[in-house]
Amino acid sequence: MKNSLILILSFLSIGLFAQDKTVSLTDFKINGMNFVAKKNDIIKVFGNPKRIFEPKYECGFLSEDEQGKKFYSLVYSFFVFTGNPIENYQLEKVNFSSKANFKITYKGKSISSRTTKKDIQSIFEIKVIRDKISFSEPKGESKLIFKFKNGLLSNLEYWTPC
Repeated sequence: MKNSLILILSFLSIGLFAQDKTVSLTDFKINGMNFVAKKNDIIKVFGNPKRIFEPKYECGFLSEDEQGKKFYSLVYSFFVFTGNPIENYQLEKVNFSSKANFKITYKGKSISSRTTKKDIQSIFEIKVIRDKISFSEPKGESKLIFKFKNGLLSNLEYWTPC
């Protein structure tokens, strides 16, 4: 029974990230700023967050229990940065919207709510089959997951293993 469960979970994880592509996360920018930044720099670019809270994740790179440090989420209208003063803050979630007041780029190429699967295929030279595609760091375990709705980019999430 235990082996069957492990096999099922393995297939699910392979299916989830079957389209995985390796990219340097430092090539992604939000309003010209790296996806990992100091809190003061984030506030300088975007103003004060609407809300700050401790996410209390059970596990992963942004988990207080696992990392032994407190983490804080800086919540803005369309995105969230999570981190702390020691590790800096990681862009964790983005909800793409035509009303958004930010600009995300990859190697200078714009990525927005108007970005299609075909655009992503061109930018990253990868075939997008499903409504989800992930990008891994070359030497890390974290990923950026792009999600599509009705053929257009809808969300971006930073993912870490537990």
